[in-house]
Amino acid sequence: MKKLLLSLAACAAMFSANAGTQWMMGTTPFGVDTLYHYTSGPGMTTTGLKLSWTSDGVYSTNVHYTEVDLTNPNLEIRGVQAKDTYGAQENVQSMGNRKTAQGKGQYLAGVNGDFFNMGAKVIVPLSANVADGKIYNSGSGGSSWSKWATHVVVKDKKDLVIGQNFKAYQTMIFPSKQTNMYHVNGARGENELVIYTPDSVSTNTNPWGSECKIKLVSGVVGEEGAVYEVTEVNTGNNTPVPSDGFVLSGHGSGAALINSLAVGDRLTTSKAMTYNGQDLTDVVTQAVGGCSMLVIDGKSAPDEYFSKNVVDHFSSSQARTAIGYNKDRTKLVMLVADKYSKLESSVTDAEKVSWGTKSNGFFMYRMAQLMVNLDCYTAMAFDGGGSSQLYNKELGVRNLPYGGTYLRPVTNGVFAVETTPVDNEIAMIEVYQKNVNLAAGSVFTPTVLGYNQYGVLVSKNVKGFTLAVAPELGSVEGSAFTTGAAAGATKAVVSLGELKAGFNLTTNGGGKYVTSGDDAAPLQIKAPYT
Repeated sequence: MKKLLLSLAACAAMFSANAGTQWMMGTTPFGVDTLYHYTSGPGMTTTGLKLSWTSDGVYSTNVHYTEVDLTNPNLEIRGVQAKDTYGAQENVQSMGNRKTAQGKGQYLAGVNGDFFNMGAKVIVPLSANVADGKIYNSGSGGSSWSKWATHVVVKDKKDLVIGQNFKAYQTMIFPSKQTNMYHVNGARGENELVIYTPDSVSTNTNPWGSECKIKLVSGVVGEEGAVYEVTEVNTGNNTPVPSDGFVLSGHGSGAALINSLAVGDRLTTSKAMTYNGQDLTDVVTQAVGGCSMLVIDGKSAPDEYFSKNVVDHFSSSQARTAIGYNKDRTKLVMLVADKYSKLESSVTDAEKVSWGTKSNGFFMYRMAQLMVNLDCYTAMAFDGGGSSQLYNKELGVRNLPYGGTYLRPVTNGVFAVETTPVDNEIAMIEVYQKNVNLAAGSVFTPTVLGYNQYGVLVSKNVKGFTLAVAPELGSVEGSAFTTGAAAGATKAVVSLGELKAGFNLTTNGGGKYVTSGDDAAPLQIKAPYT
């Protein structure tokens, strides 16, 4: 059944979903309808599927996933911290657009990352978070969360490892050479140190600790090698944060070290990152956490990973986000399963054919089975529910977050980034709708995607193309085709100068195949580096 799904995903997708294909998730048979399938970047495809099953009622769930070829020499996998600062939130689409605008690579596809402390005054992820070598958080979820927390860890540009037991530490070094772990912003826990930045009006701490004011002498806040100088001691707790400085706050052992300081003392910082106890401080570039493992060694994780505890705080089927790779780590899958319910009156006829009025979402164990069917040897879950977002450059968020347009701000994400030069000249084209079925009198205009010489999508709606369809099946006016009375099939051809792309067209239920004049027109472009 796995091979059947993979061949389906590799084929051209259905404009009007084809039903009848089946594959197994556990012992349950699922119907598989392809909603769309297109090239989303060099060596990258994005696919939408409707999965339906009747084992315990009539259900269907839409899933959307981007497959990334990790052998692409121009590709990197990067974590993104919301707004590139501590304690911030930002939706995934904004992350991708903003990071691309910085000019350090084109963020072609991405998903939301870790769970976070919704509703807190300072928003931080629950697991350790590293983006572009900078530790933004050492983990705020406590010991119960860290027991299950999983990370996607990136060494260098795209050497991925998904697993548990990743740790990231930021260390404050005092004049006495004593050290204590610290983090930037967020809650102050037992024996912890926290640097509060001007992003916080005050530290909002309780009376059981100590605080002092500091200023940055050199380096960057939160990074290794930063040097701070004490400007005021014994400030109490809930100290206002100066606009031109910071507050160092501590509890327990951290408070004792703060109480030993005098004005003018200097503090330095260091960092450490480990995976399964191995020191990776100098090689880890990105680390984004989540919970929990979904797939281990090609099989669904044990049942204990899916019980209703810290791993999965939902008591019902929900929207989900997952990430995984195949056995030799050459293919990455970033996936979102939708949950939404829309009023019948708000759904168009076209949406009813493909998306439908409802998507039921999944329990976590179903997500594991889904990732196995997508050939994942290792996979993990990110935050779900209203946080679930799958982004593609140019086309935006591909799923329907809870059935609406609101994109929840989250704390971090994982992105596939292309590092080729920015080039907006169209060198390749592809038709978004690969298989189109039309009734008599229907009018159809294809959506044409445009790619540059590197295979990066640069236009989601190319204009100025011509359309060729066998005249026996209907008539063409400009870029629109109107179906006649004949029942037949053809490959329709879109031309943009010398560039061509094709799509399968069936009229009135199908019949004799007739040519439109260029049956060699590709249904799918090939990656330029192969």
